[in-house]
Amino acid sequence: MMRIFLVFLLGALVSLSHAATLVSAEEVSKDKSSRLILDVRNADEFAAGHLPGAINIPHDKVTGDDSRLKDWKDKPVLVYCRSGRRSGLAADKLEQAGFSKVQKLEGDLPGWEAKGYPVER
Repeated sequence: MMRIFLVFLLGALVSLSHAATLVSAEEVSKDKSSRLILDVRNADEFAAGHLPGAINIPHDKVTGDDSRLKDWKDKPVLVYCRSGRRSGLAADKLEQAGFSKVQKLEGDLPGWEAKGYPVER
């Protein structure tokens, strides 16, 4: 039993060391140009509305080898989706690939829209 607990605890500590920084919609709206904005929803969801200037790479296609991401390894990369699940998965993949400044949009797309910020279609 103690062994299972220790394995669980170690896993929790490792996941905490790879936690993306939460960034508010207000902060992103003030300064979009200093970060890559990555929408990790599917193409249809992206087409229905996304943050201005965002690029779309579905969460299951996110890799550190994508040519669109290669210049951003040491620069802020903001990921978002609809609920936070896919952006969390994508953030983990990016961090494991060596991206050092991964950020997550607080509230994801619904949080952005709830604050009245624009979306592109």
